[in-house]
Amino acid sequence: MRIAPNRYSLSDPDAVRVIYSAGSDFAKSDFYLPFGPPTLHSKDIFSETSKAEHARKRKACSQMYAMSTLVSYEPLVNKVNTTFVARLTDFAKRKEPFDLFTWMQFYAFDVVGEITIGQSFGLIEAGCDKDGLLDAIDFANVRYGATIGLLPEIHPWYLWFVKFASIANHFAVIQRVIVREIGKRMHGEASSDRRDFLAKCIELQEQGKMDSSQTNNVVGSNIGAGSDTTGISLSAVIYFLLRNPRCMREVRREIDEASKGLGLTDIVTFQEGQKLVYLQAVIKEALRCHAAVGTILSRVVPTGGAHIAGQFFPGGVCSIIIPHV
Repeated sequence: MRIAPNRYSLSDPDAVRVIYSAGSDFAKSDFYLPFGPPTLHSKDIFSETSKAEHARKRKACSQMYAMSTLVSYEPLVNKVNTTFVARLTDFAKRKEPFDLFTWMQFYAFDVVGEITIGQSFGLIEAGCDKDGLLDAIDFANVRYGATIGLLPEIHPWYLWFVKFASIANHFAVIQRVIVREIGKRMHGEASSDRRDFLAKCIELQEQGKMDSSQTNNVVGSNIGAGSDTTGISLSAVIYFLLRNPRCMREVRREIDEASKGLGLTDIVTFQEGQKLVYLQAVIKEALRCHAAVGTILSRVVPTGGAHIAGQFFPGGVCSIIIPHV
C-alpha cells in the first residue's frame, strides 16, 4: 500500500527476509538518524546508514552481545531478580496495585545498569524514575525519534538549536549519565572486577580496537535501547497470560512439575528456562502478537529496483519500503 510519495507499506511476511536479511542490498534510510547520538559525525550502530561503516562498528563490539557472553552476566541479573521479586511480594502482601510496564521497565533498567556500568540504577529501590532517564529515553525513542524520523531533514536543525539555545533536552540527560559513569571508571573512582560492557570497552580502547566515541555509543545504546524493549516484552508476556487463563495455568503447571522433577532453582537460570518448552512458546507467541519495536525501520530500494510481493519498486533514495507483518 502506498502511504506517501515513494513510500510503501507491505504486509507480505516473505518481504522481511528480502529487505532485512544480513546480505540484503536494502540500505537504511535517513529515518534512523534521529535515534543516534547528539552528533552526526559519531553515529552508533543503529543510526549508521552506511553498510560498510555499520559492518566495521558491529565487528568491533559484536562479541559483547554473543549469547555465551550474555549468559555470563547471569549472576548480575539474579541480584536484580531477588530485589524485584521482594518488591512485588511486598505489593502482593499489601494488596497494592501497581503499573505493570513501569515496574517492568524499572527492573529492566536496573539489569542494564548491572551488566553495562557495574551497578544498578536503583530504580526498584527508589520506586520512581529518580534521574529522569526513563522519561528522556521515552522522548528520544518515541516522542522525538519516531516522529522526526519521518522528516529527518529537521534533525540537524534540532541539534543546532539545542546546542546554541542551551535548553534542557533528552540528549543532555542521557549523555550526562553516560559521561559520568565512563569517567568514574576511567579515573578509578568506580573500580570494578566485573567483566561488564564498560570494562570490555575500556579494554578494547587500550588495545586500539575501539575509540572513546564507540565506548560512549555502546554504553548509550544499552541504556537507551535495552530497557524499554525488555520492559515491553516482559509486560506483553504477562498481559497475554492474564488474558488467557488456560495458558497461565499451563505455564504454572509446567514450572511446578519442573521444580519437582528437574530441581529448578528459586531463580530459574537461562539453561533451566530453555527446557521449559511451553514457557518458551508463550514468550515467542507474545513477541509475535506484540513486537517490542513499533517503529517503521524503513529501508531504501537498491539501485536497479526490486520485485517484492509481485510488485516492482524502482530504486533510489525516495523509494522506501516499510514492511508491516
